[in-house]
Parts: sequence; structure tokens; C-alpha cells
Amino acid sequence: MDFCGECKYLNVKEKEQHDKKVNHKCLKYNRILFHRDYHPKIPKLSECDE
Repeated sequence: MDFCGECKYLNVKEKEQHDKKVNHKCLKYNRILFHRDYHPKIPKLSECDE
């Protein structure tokens, strides 16, 4: 499984998300991202080619 990590299209990193109380979002595909069972990692979208 691949993860978003430091992807330039990730709107907020983990610390910023906690501070701002916003969802993680992929700016390339305009979709909300979920940790699922991998917190603090975020699985990549299936269509992601980054």
C-alpha cells in the first residue's frame, strides 16, 4: 500500500490538521482523504499517480 506522506497535493499535514480542524484533502483530485486503519499515514487514492 502506498501513502500520501509529503505529497505536494495534500492540503494539510497531520499537525496542521489538528490545529485547523479540517479534513485531509487531495488537491489534485479534489477528494477528502481518510486514514482508515493506518493513522497517522494516509493511503493514496487508487487513481493517484504521484
